[in-house]
Amino acid sequence: MKYNYVIFGSDNDYIRTAFSDIAGKDGIKYLYRKIDTKSKFLTFLYSLHTSIKTNKLFPLPFKKVWNGKAFKNTFDDGKPICFLMLAGNRWCNAKYIAYLREKYKDAKIVLYFMDLVKMTKPSHGLEVMPLCDLAMTYDKSDAEKYKMKLYQDVFSNPKIENAKIEYDVCCIMKAKDRLKKAIDVYDHLESLG
Repeated sequence: MKYNYVIFGSDNDYIRTAFSDIAGKDGIKYLYRKIDTKSKFLTFLYSLHTSIKTNKLFPLPFKKVWNGKAFKNTFDDGKPICFLMLAGNRWCNAKYIAYLREKYKDAKIVLYFMDLVKMTKPSHGLEVMPLCDLAMTYDKSDAEKYKMKLYQDVFSNPKIENAKIEYDVCCIMKAKDRLKKAIDVYDHLESLG
């Protein structure tokens, strides 16, 4: 591989499962914690210091002290890093991207929308798109509208032991504005047996 890869992921079960085939492989680091540490105390301090509720009452200074804690570089092969930022992720913001650009001069930053653009806060998606080397989405309409590369949704083949197959089709989604369409598809598939 030309790069080492850092994926700013999520602890969301679906997203962790989607990346499970590559997470932990050589040259790939998948980050799902708030900060890159196993220390519960540091994580608690981070959560307290960056809490939206706390900062609404009284804005706390020095939040950039956490920049170095989001990702600890443990790669020792000298390859440049390609950061994959999932749109909507807490670290997908202009200040942190600027920090990465300063610290890792030869890095590439890729923005990936695993959800529709309209479902992501602009400051964690569209507004940071010009700061990235590449922007991708799984959605054809968003790709055309926002001039992004179209890329299939990320999927891994989870190893589920002793799984009993009970269904021919499975759909995992948030209904959003698609509930009627999902029910229509279900009804159609059910009519086909």
